[in-house]
Amino acid sequence: MCNFELRINLNLINWGDSSTNTNVGCTYVNNSNAIQSYNLGISSSVTYPTIPNLVCTSLANQSISVHPSPLPVIASSATQSCEGQMIDFTASTINNQNFGVDFSWNIGNLSTSNTSNTSYNFISGSAAGIAYPIELTASQTTLDLTCSETVNSTVVIYDT
Repeated sequence: MCNFELRINLNLINWGDSSTNTNVGCTYVNNSNAIQSYNLGISSSVTYPTIPNLVCTSLANQSISVHPSPLPVIASSATQSCEGQMIDFTASTINNQNFGVDFSWNIGNLSTSNTSNTSYNFISGSAAGIAYPIELTASQTTLDLTCSETVNSTVVIYDT
């Protein structure tokens, strides 16, 4: 006597963003200034080796809300300057997510700031110019969910 069971499982996922596949993950991107909703649908089928084949299918649906990430923009009073001169930096977002956004600056690994506008006096330059990396992170928390994005730029400082 032989006991043999063969089942074929198929899970088909409709991610609500026009993609349907059997993957177990999806990355949603929301660059707008509002929450976007997606209706996730999962169809799970099991085929049993009966004569004729028996197919059992179950369906599940779930609504997913994707909060926007603020997309930071760096504006500066100069991208090249002489040592000893102050450069002003201003933070904003492309998608107008400025309300409730926290900004965090890293100025050439020399200074940090948590304001939307900051300034720094670069005191060291060279004849060839020293490139200082400028990093701005914008974060926004909504309903205990924090979304953040980082952008980078460079200023070059020459000696006097």
